[in-house]
Amino acid sequence: MGEMTDEEIYRKYADDLVRFATRLVGPFDAQEVVSDACLRAFRSRGWGDVANHRVYLYRSVLSQARSQHRSTLRRRLREMRSAPSGETPPVEANVDVLAAVNTLSVQQRATVVLTYWEDLGPGEVAGLTGRSGTGKTSLLKAVSGLVPWLTPASVSGELLIDREAVGDLDPGQRAHLMATCLDRPESQLFLATVGQEIAA
Repeated sequence: MGEMTDEEIYRKYADDLVRFATRLVGPFDAQEVVSDACLRAFRSRGWGDVANHRVYLYRSVLSQARSQHRSTLRRRLREMRSAPSGETPPVEANVDVLAAVNTLSVQQRATVVLTYWEDLGPGEVAGLTGRSGTGKTSLLKAVSGLVPWLTPASVSGELLIDREAVGDLDPGQRAHLMATCLDRPESQLFLATVGQEIAA
């Protein structure tokens, strides 16, 4: 079987890329972000040497979403500066999840989208969004309540587990509700096996 044309590659991955972009930038801008990202990818000097087109295109969409996000922020700032001072800005919906998601960077949103909506594992998410440092461990630490106990950070919002606010619990109390198992469990255990650790 010969090599696929750019058009065939686009047709193969376009629907998945648009779904991914929709969760990053919203439904109105997703198609444009995917089109721009694919055109840039196809025109890049290294495109002919790309071994994994899917991964390359996901990274391109993520990069384009970041660029579009920065451009949108700059435009909004210009609009706010030029708006008459007597006008009140529109009131946003007071939804905790929306507020929490809005505090995430585009990279963090991509990690959340691919993990929870696309049901991809950490390895696949890292493969699609880039190198280590894509936020998997940070997300895990935040959800498990290890931030700010072990990792200094400012925390806002509320996470409920079994109707208990995790933020109100110390690490010992949280341990009864959740646990963290990293990529290499042997590096986080004190005893030789998980069984011995549980028995201790």
